[in-house]
Amino acid sequence: MKRTISLMVIAVTISFCLFSCKKNIVIENTENTGEAGFGKMNSFSSYVVHNVIRKLDSVGPHTFHYELAFWVSKNNDSSVAIQLPGVLTVTGKFTTGKGSFTRNFVLKKGSYVTRLFVVLKEPVSLEGQFTTPAVYHGRPISFNGTAYEEPYQLQPISISGKDFIDAQGRLFTPWGTNYGTPDKGLMEDYWYDPEDWDTLKQDFREMKATGMNVIRFPLQYNEFMLDPVTPNQQALSRLRELIEFANVNGLYLDITGLGACRKEDQPEWYDSMTESERWATQAVFWKAIASVGKDYNNIFVYDLMNEPVVPPTDTTIWLPGDSYGGYYYVQYITQTPNGRPPKDIMRSWISQMKAAIREVDSRTPVTVGFLGLGVITQYSDLLDYNSMHIYLTHLSLNEALQLVENNQSDHPFLVEETFWYGGLDNMEDLMKTTQSQHLTAGYMGHYFGDTIEELEEMGDLGSVIMANWLKLFCFEVNPNYNKPIY
Repeated sequence: MKRTISLMVIAVTISFCLFSCKKNIVIENTENTGEAGFGKMNSFSSYVVHNVIRKLDSVGPHTFHYELAFWVSKNNDSSVAIQLPGVLTVTGKFTTGKGSFTRNFVLKKGSYVTRLFVVLKEPVSLEGQFTTPAVYHGRPISFNGTAYEEPYQLQPISISGKDFIDAQGRLFTPWGTNYGTPDKGLMEDYWYDPEDWDTLKQDFREMKATGMNVIRFPLQYNEFMLDPVTPNQQALSRLRELIEFANVNGLYLDITGLGACRKEDQPEWYDSMTESERWATQAVFWKAIASVGKDYNNIFVYDLMNEPVVPPTDTTIWLPGDSYGGYYYVQYITQTPNGRPPKDIMRSWISQMKAAIREVDSRTPVTVGFLGLGVITQYSDLLDYNSMHIYLTHLSLNEALQLVENNQSDHPFLVEETFWYGGLDNMEDLMKTTQSQHLTAGYMGHYFGDTIEELEEMGDLGSVIMANWLKLFCFEVNPNYNKPIY
C-alpha cells in the first residue's frame, strides 16, 4: 500500500505521466538536452499548449511543492482542454532559484490535462519553446507562452437554485472522493505521526492530480472532545493544518462530523448520555469545528453526520446493525423515540446542530449524508443542499434512477457516496444519465490511497477493478476533467 515518499533527482529528460506519480520529484539544473532543430514557433496556430504553475506548500528554506499543469486547446481557448489524439512532447525553459535549464514534458495520447507535482526552489517560471511534433495531426501547434508561479486563490462556493457556483457566478461541479486508508485505520489514528502525515498529504496531491476537487473525510467525536463541554485543541489544530494544506493545493473539503466508527472508542460517559445531553455535546463539537473552518474559503460543506437514522422503537444502543470490517457507519440520533414521528426527531436534531454552526459560521453550507433510502426532501428547508449515498449493491440501475428522481427539489442534489458495486457499466449509466438530465449536481466516489499505476501493478482482481473504477470516475465521466482549474 503506502510507502515512504522519497525525492528523486532527474538528470536528463523528464517524462511525466497523465496520472499523479507516487513520489515527489526534485528537478536539478543539468545540461540542455532538449530536441534541437525544431526551433521556436512564433506564429499563431489552431493548436495552442497552455501551462500553469501553482506554488503549493513549503518543504524547506525557499523550496516548495509546485503543481505543473499542461493542456492543449483549439483557437487559443484556454478554458477547455481537448483530448489529445496522439502523444505530444512540449519543451520549455525552466527558471528556478537554482538557475535555468530546458526540460521536455510528455503529454499522453488520450489525456486532457496533465498534472504533476515537483519540488523546486523559488522563484519558478516556465517559458514555452516548441512542441514535438511541430505539426500535430495536420495542424501546426505552438507552445510559446511563459507561466509564472502563482498560488491558488479558492473562492467560497455558494448555491444558486439546483447548482453550485463560485464567487464569479461560474458553475462549480463537485466531483470528488471519500478519503480513507483501510490499512492504516481512521485518519485521526495516525495523522500526528510525521511520516504518516506526509503520506496523507501525498494522497491529497494524488487525488488532486486525478481531477477531483472535493475531498470528504470523517471526524470522530471522541477524538475532538475531551469531555462533554471541552473540545480537544490539539485535534482542532491538526484539522486547521489539514484545511490550510488543502487550500494551498486547490482542494475543497467536505467535513463530516460526529463519527463513531468503532464502539470501543466511544467514551462511557458519551454512551450513557440521554438524548438531550448527547445533542448538547454534539452541538459543542460542531461549534468547535466551525470555529476553525469559518476562516477558509475551501470548506465546501459541513456534513452533520454520516447516515443518521431514528430507531423504530426505544433501544439501548447508538450504533445499529453489524459492523463492516470492524467499523460502524450508521448512527442513531436518539435511543428514545417515544412514539414521536422520525421526521420530527430528525428535524429537531438538524436544527440544533445547524444553529450551533451558525453561531460562528454564517456562510458555509450544511447538509446531512443520508442513506440511499426513501425521500429526504422533507429536510430541504433546513439543509442547504440534499446529500444521499447511493450504491447499486441492493438497488438496480432503474431503482437508483427512480430514487434520484424522487428526491428532486429546488436544492442541489449531490450523490455524496458511490462506488463500482453493481458493475462499472451500470455506474457509468447512472452518472451520465443523472448528470445530463440535471438531476444531480455532482458525485463523490472513494479513494483508498493507491494510484491507478500502483493498483495495476498489484494485478489482483480487486485492484484491477479499483483501477478501472478510478479511470471511469476520474476521467471518463468527470465533467471537470477537460476544464483546467486555474
